[in-house]
Amino acid sequence: MALPPATGPDAGTDGLFPRLAHETARFRGWRAWTTALGLGILAAAAMPPYGLVFALVPAFTGLVWLAERPRWQGAFVIGWLFGLGHFAIGFYWVASAFMVEAAIYGWMAPIAVIGLAAGMALFPALAVTAASELARELKLDRWARALALAAFWTLAEWLRGQLFTGFPWNLMGTVWVASAPVLQAAAWVGVFGLGLVTVATAALPAALADGGGGRR
Repeated sequence: MALPPATGPDAGTDGLFPRLAHETARFRGWRAWTTALGLGILAAAAMPPYGLVFALVPAFTGLVWLAERPRWQGAFVIGWLFGLGHFAIGFYWVASAFMVEAAIYGWMAPIAVIGLAAGMALFPALAVTAASELARELKLDRWARALALAAFWTLAEWLRGQLFTGFPWNLMGTVWVASAPVLQAAAWVGVFGLGLVTVATAALPAALADGGGGRR
């Protein structure tokens, strides 16, 4: 199976960021799976109560590089594992309901958290797959890949809040709950607009690896 180029056909691997992107895009098997899971966990560190917003930058930058798959199935698995790690940590509070009578229901807590995370991870999986396929078909530069990921991620979040009675928890815009100046932007663009800007900003450093060979 042919591996995807680092970006456009003229892209090289000189420099730290191009080398990181090239190697990350080449990950296969357990290396790709564990990296995707780890990046999702890292992204969860930006959510309350942790509030490490800067963790989104390596998480989504790495996701842009890792999602450069030659087939949509690979991108889907990467997106699902990223979502699994992200939601498994982000939905930790679900386990509290099973601790009321821990002796009886405590054993169900990890099953509930992982099960819910696995289902909700389908939305990031669809977002990553759509962004990856669009980027591959149009041969996009990585900055455009980052914006495509942000757009589809936001759409997936909106769908997650609408479908099957909705589950709109841990939206990406909520990472700013401790920053009143940034949070004020939600008055103009809403939580989804704030999330769109947040994911785009976190993912755009992936373009530091671009060699300029893709479509702008």
